[in-house]
Amino acid sequence: MKLFLPILFSLFVSASYAAELFVPLSQFDNDSQQLSDSRVLESWVYHNYDNNDNYQNILKLRYYNPLEAGDWRGRIRLDTSYTSNYNSISSVDNAGQYSAGSTMVIIWGQDRTFLKPLAALVGGRVISPFGNNGQWAVGPQLNWAFVTKVDNLLRVTDISPLVRYMYGFDTKK
Repeated sequence: MKLFLPILFSLFVSASYAAELFVPLSQFDNDSQQLSDSRVLESWVYHNYDNNDNYQNILKLRYYNPLEAGDWRGRIRLDTSYTSNYNSISSVDNAGQYSAGSTMVIIWGQDRTFLKPLAALVGGRVISPFGNNGQWAVGPQLNWAFVTKVDNLLRVTDISPLVRYMYGFDTKK
């Protein structure tokens, strides 16, 4: 009993502090239809390691562009990359050899009349393997964006759930 009361007290104190950390779900607004009209170019440079003595250096470019056709409004994203694969037994010269990586095209948006009650963005993506890396893949996607109405200690700005199904196939046979 001596331990139970301090544990119970600390539980109530921590619950009262946690209320300031998190944003209640009722304080999020659906912001899915607010698509930017700006064009954005991003570059990503990163290093991968898969615990099997295989390494990758990746240079990736990502470009966003607004799209509009009739009542449909959306965005297109183009991703392309150069990849260097190597391991500890590769020659030193091989680590600097880059080949074309996969290229991905994603289109998403919403028709202002069709599926409006869903309040989501509908789209799809196609992944094409260049440089003999990976496989072709296609799939639909459905996503939302919810922004907070209040500020909190964790500085949560938005929640963006995404549902995607990808189907991959290999045409090299």
